[in-house]
Amino acid sequence: MDSGPAAARTDDNSTQERILRAAYDCFEQYGIAKTTIENIASRAKVSRPTVYKYYPSKDAILDEISVRETWRVNSEVRRRLVRSDDFADFLTDTLLLVIRLANENVYIRRMVESIEFQESVISPSSLMQQLQRTWWTNLFEQARARGEIAADLEIDEIIYWLARAQAMLMLQVASPQIDDAEKRRFIRRFIVQPLLAGSEIR
Repeated sequence: MDSGPAAARTDDNSTQERILRAAYDCFEQYGIAKTTIENIASRAKVSRPTVYKYYPSKDAILDEISVRETWRVNSEVRRRLVRSDDFADFLTDTLLLVIRLANENVYIRRMVESIEFQESVISPSSLMQQLQRTWWTNLFEQARARGEIAADLEIDEIIYWLARAQAMLMLQVASPQIDDAEKRRFIRRFIVQPLLAGSEIR
């Protein structure tokens, strides 16, 4: 029986995955706000100190799950998206597709609806914010080089507020009563247009 470093790493990975799977189950059963570390530990059949070994808080678990689920959505967006030479159209279409796919993901939808989750991911140092920067920075840097972004906006602040806007759009615009044309018009006019060159505050 292997008891060396490789086996230890495998055990660690297995335990961490059990904790995350338990967190998924608990969030689904109890909701994010009512789930406790004790619930997660009990469902994973580990002790509370074992959970804390991998995650210092429930927020850290939420961050990990949000990154995993958002990564799935982003991968699907990249697979489906048709590239456009028009930056505003491309950003609008990207956001519309992100909202549609994210709203179909039960975990992302529940997390977005949780005030507790919203508070946990707004920090610039959160995994979600780091992931948003990874995905968006190159697109906005290229748009800035082409003179398409308002000169008075910093890329980091654009990405920060874009992440918040996506959550708002999921809650407010993802309603089935609003068709895609109206959603697209809303995104283009109120989210994308203020970012474009010529919309600077003077």
